[in-house]
Amino acid sequence: MKLKPSLRPKKRYVAFVVESDEKVSRKEVIDGILKAVHSFIGMNYASELDLWIMEFDENEQKGFLVVNNKKLGILRACLALISEINNKKVRIRVLGVSGTIKSLRRKFLNNKILVKKVDLEARFRGRKIKICREFNSCIDALPYDEIAEYVKKQKLMFIGLTKEDLEER
Repeated sequence: MKLKPSLRPKKRYVAFVVESDEKVSRKEVIDGILKAVHSFIGMNYASELDLWIMEFDENEQKGFLVVNNKKLGILRACLALISEINNKKVRIRVLGVSGTIKSLRRKFLNNKILVKKVDLEARFRGRKIKICREFNSCIDALPYDEIAEYVKKQKLMFIGLTKEDLEER
């Protein structure tokens, strides 16, 4: 029987980079992380992490893993304690955490995506806006009129739009 989404354990995806003078293989990284987790919190408690090393690029020395969202702090502590893998001095630095693989790759693992800073004006739903940043078809904009008050009240920095949302440019 399949569990409802509300009953499934929530996951977080953690992007990391291995900083070392020498390249480290995928197997060495997996063994090093699991060894650190087992030595720090023990075998019984380690199973509650629901830890999976999903991907590791040996060329860039970057990867990501999956962990239960309630145990994220413990995993970060375990990664910070790793100083050596197979007699190679290493440091595993967490690049960031996300709730989806897509946003994790977009934010932390894909270096080819460029965000252009622009200074343009456009119209959105009949109102004038100032476009601040562009990323593919996504746009971050600032409102000029009464929406600006609402945006400040909600403690938002920008309005996120797509190019298709704009009336004219």
